[in-house]
Amino acid sequence: MTELAAEAGVSTALVSYHFKDRAGILRQTLEFISNCAEHYTAGSDGDAGDAGDAGAEHLPRDPLRALEHALLLEFQDLPEVPENSTAWGRAAEAGRTADARHTTPLFD
Repeated sequence: MTELAAEAGVSTALVSYHFKDRAGILRQTLEFISNCAEHYTAGSDGDAGDAGDAGAEHLPRDPLRALEHALLLEFQDLPEVPENSTAWGRAAEAGRTADARHTTPLFD
């Protein structure tokens, strides 16, 4: 928390108040990264297959095709994609490190 507070230019007490603990920081980080991914994957029609009504998301109904579609969205030529992938990797590593050090689950 000390390093995060220093990077943000705020007190450790403020970081602690807002996030409560390391698991809180990780939860908020993963939520932020997930929201970023939604921005660059939303509205991508790709191969809609048989997509149902017009208001539904345009995802293939076949689970394998849906997975393929989701993975292919991670190869878009947008600056957000590699940034988000790097952030996911760092957050996952932090989660593994925290999980190895503490018995407190990162997610409720």
